[in-house]
Amino acid sequence: MKPPKVTQPTLAEHILEGHSPRALNGYLRTINQYLNYTTEAAARKATYPEVVAYLGMLRKRPMHPKTLRNHLYAIKMYYQWLVDTGERNDHPCRDLFLKDKINKAIPVGTLYSKEELTELLDTHRASLPLTRNRDKIILSLLVCQAVTVFEIIHLKVADVDLKKATLHLAGSPKTMQRTLPLKPEQIMLFNDYLQRIRPLLWKNNHRPRPQTMTPLFYRSEVGR
Repeated sequence: MKPPKVTQPTLAEHILEGHSPRALNGYLRTINQYLNYTTEAAARKATYPEVVAYLGMLRKRPMHPKTLRNHLYAIKMYYQWLVDTGERNDHPCRDLFLKDKINKAIPVGTLYSKEELTELLDTHRASLPLTRNRDKIILSLLVCQAVTVFEIIHLKVADVDLKKATLHLAGSPKTMQRTLPLKPEQIMLFNDYLQRIRPLLWKNNHRPRPQTMTPLFYRSEVGR
């Protein structure tokens, strides 16, 4: 008896293995632009110089360096899919990296070291005692769990599980949903915030008593 035929993942399924559904259409659109430019048959056999030539064409448009890197990232996913499904034995641009500077004035990756961020978290003092706990929670999420600002804004009370010491993130256009562990000191901060600070902040803002599914932080409150 013949063994059952193994079904290979589609390109969309391959992308969804590491990215959110909201990011899928953008990556597919970028890959299709590449396939339409070179033709799909040619793209499947393309070599390193041909991928570089395509990126060179994009650079002449002109195109923002960050957008150009996103195009390369999508193309790399396409070729990784071909390798994983056995259609290619090699990846033509796995080791291709662009050196275009996205922002010369602010090299984001070198602003603070991990030690400096930890020191910032430990020494932070809010201007108002009532908001000190809230601000420290937000800083701790940025430093300890690398949560994005988008995810912080969209957190809900139900996302915080103090019994399991976890924080659930619904994800963003660029990140997948995930559940992250909380540090012991964060549990204490969250408990104080949920039980004492948050009701007072809501009362001061003339809001009704917060329910479980309401936002953990309102946008206007986060920016205060």
